Amino acid sequence: MRIFIKQMFIAMALAGFCAQGALAESTVGGDIDINVETENVISASIGNENTSEVAIGSIADSEVGGDVTIDVQTGNVISAAIGDNNTSEVNVGAVKGSNVEGDVSINVETGDIISAAIGNENTSEVNIGAIVDSELGGDATIDVQTGNVISAAIGDNNTSEVNIGSIKESEVGGDVAINVQTGDVISAAIGADNTSKVSIGSVE
Repeated sequence: MRIFIKQMFIAMALAGFCAQGALAESTVGGDIDINVETENVISASIGNENTSEVAIGSIADSEVGGDVTIDVQTGNVISAAIGDNNTSEVNVGAVKGSNVEGDVSINVETGDIISAAIGNENTSEVNIGAIVDSELGGDATIDVQTGNVISAAIGDNNTSEVNIGSIKESEVGGDVAINVQTGDVISAAIGADNTSKVSIGSVE
């Protein structure tokens, strides 16, 4: 399966959104080759109990029988959950909640990355070139280049999480090679019971 998308792209949502270039709850018996070029990406969940999700060049909750190759180029990436009990999630060139029998090769280039959870009990999550909660039968090769990275949780019981070129809560059957280049990195938790976490080029 080959997916190629090239366009100017700005996504902003107050309820729910899933962008092109993503596979959700799918089964592919062979290989997957994804190539995506977009401009800026914005995901915003504002108010009360809203959800905004953006997936670009990503594989989520899927079964793949062969290899996966992902190449994504995008501008700035912004995820914001503001208000009460909101969720904003952005996946760019990520593999999440999936089972891949073969190798996974990810190449992602982005501008600046901002994740913010502001208010009460909000969650903002950004995964850039990351492998999260997945099983891989072969090797994992990850190459990510980004600008500055900012993660902020402000208020009460908020969570802001940014994973860049990291492998988190996953099983890899083969070798792992990770190369990540970023600009400045800022992580801030301000208020009460907030969590701000940035993971770069890590295996957790």
